[in-house]
Amino acid sequence: MLLFLPRLRFFAFFASQRATPSASALHPSKAVLLLSLWLAVVCNVPLWRAVAALAGQDSLRGWGFALAFALSAPPLLWLQRRPLQRLSALRQLGHNALLLVLVFQDFSSTMRNHTQLRYLINPLNSVYALGDIAAHRLNPENHTLQPVGRDAQLGTSYAGQSAAQAPLLVLVLGETGRSGNYESLLDVLQRAGLAVLWVDNQSGCKGVCDRVEHTSTQCPSGECLDSVLLKDLDERIAALPAERRARGTVVVLHQMGSHGPAYYKRSAPEAKQFLPECRSSALQECAQQHIVNAYDNSIVATDALLDSTINWLQTQSNQAPTAMVYVADHGESLGENNLYLHGLPYAIAPDVQKQVPWITWLSPALQTRSGISTACLQRELTERRITHDAYFHSVLGLLDVRSSVYQPALDIYAN
Repeated sequence: MLLFLPRLRFFAFFASQRATPSASALHPSKAVLLLSLWLAVVCNVPLWRAVAALAGQDSLRGWGFALAFALSAPPLLWLQRRPLQRLSALRQLGHNALLLVLVFQDFSSTMRNHTQLRYLINPLNSVYALGDIAAHRLNPENHTLQPVGRDAQLGTSYAGQSAAQAPLLVLVLGETGRSGNYESLLDVLQRAGLAVLWVDNQSGCKGVCDRVEHTSTQCPSGECLDSVLLKDLDERIAALPAERRARGTVVVLHQMGSHGPAYYKRSAPEAKQFLPECRSSALQECAQQHIVNAYDNSIVATDALLDSTINWLQTQSNQAPTAMVYVADHGESLGENNLYLHGLPYAIAPDVQKQVPWITWLSPALQTRSGISTACLQRELTERRITHDAYFHSVLGLLDVRSSVYQPALDIYAN
């Protein structure tokens, strides 16, 4: 709100110079104050209702956060009666930094967990909307789907194979999002002739699975533990086209994983190994160790899912070439340096938000078929830096899918 104060003062000053003086004339500072109060209070009623509905607002800290969120009325009352002191740029920066440190922990968590609040702050929401519209007009997006890997085909390892020898690969994804106007890895795999199935236990695939067979878990409570991803999986695969299954099958399990901030919901009560845990979505209300405990319990649940997935793959056939690849899309801040969750720009994000696990399990049959030695792979990857750029090409290489878009240098299994 204070960002608009200089312009409002200028407007009030300009109006006062043109108006005829009178005993009942309103002082420019009072006009600024009344207009600011109107914007802050009346025009932001939806915002205050949303803030009041946040978890923990009935506590002393919650009231303090609400007061910090409102910061307009007290400063304006103070400004009306006192002239502004001029500070050096360095001193002003120091004061601003101190204020940021005092309120950053609550604000970073709340604004990250409740993004809708950003669009309720009046008049900043209008300014943001105008800027967003202008940016889209200057940089129109191309929503035409761009085909990728039109020449995709299966390699020589598929020649003469029987249905029992068809490879089965499970890709376990924590959270994933792709650009809305480019085809994905799944499109290339399907174009090559493989059967592809996406099973979702999160908020959807953001367009990645639109052109392949996909299904979502159904839970009475609206949210399931990730173990539900393996339920009825045999029947779901059997429903895929037989001619594609005869070549090979790729199953994507899109898990809820360690999605925050409600980490405590990601693990079963009987499986919690780290206690006490934070049982609130308002992470700033919990001790950091309790947040870490809840997060670690969610990791234990992911470990259990991967173990169950490997056991399920081993039951498919003793001779079937099966594999599992698990990759998380991002890490997480758990209160270190007053940071929570993820989403900071890559250049300033801490390593805990950028470093993720990549786990590969290959059955003996697939190791023989692909010529990949897991022992060799382990030795190589201890000395090699891997990024998400390698994922697309590594899956194509693992499945022996040939295409001009495939880059061997980015295939971690190529050597």
